[in-house]
Amino acid sequence: MINKGQNKQDANTLLLLHGENFKDSSLYNRDIINNGVTIDNTGKFGKCFYFSSNNFIHTPIEIARNKVFTIDAWVKVSSVNSIQTFFATGREGGGLQVRANGDDLEILEENISILGVAENVIDRDDWFHLAITNTNLNINAYVNGQKVLNCGNNFKSLSNFYIGIRGELNGEDLRRGYIDEFRISNIVRWTSNFTPPTKPY
Repeated sequence: MINKGQNKQDANTLLLLHGENFKDSSLYNRDIINNGVTIDNTGKFGKCFYFSSNNFIHTPIEIARNKVFTIDAWVKVSSVNSIQTFFATGREGGGLQVRANGDDLEILEENISILGVAENVIDRDDWFHLAITNTNLNINAYVNGQKVLNCGNNFKSLSNFYIGIRGELNGEDLRRGYIDEFRISNIVRWTSNFTPPTKPY
């Protein structure tokens, strides 16, 4: 088992947002654009990002289907009665989109097809750790360290990344949702079930 989940500021961390501010804490110090997201004091570890309607965070970083990666964060949604996007890529259809649809977790080739669904894995008002890994061949999704989904990775490689809204910026945004310790890595950090991190990265 590979377990590289709780390394702080390693070279494999491409983006690290603690939720305390809108600064990238990775070694790369990427530009972060905030569109209405606020800081809340009720995070998993201290403060976190709070998303209301049409708010999102944007950074110019490429997520490519032919490159391995891990995207993980602590997430909480206040409603499971609608579609809510955790993150997405690009400014067009075909990018990667990861969202809640009710209490299901869905991975999509945005606006084209649903790649995979994990049913009944999201609970309203409970923090959960979400990890998405791409192995070049497929995508795996973990909720609270438990593998809930394996699916194909047929999405476009695009160079914009959005947290809290679909890449086309027209709906399916994260409403009344919270995100803490958001990280993008250029390695597959987990290949089997794992214990989620117990402290900030």
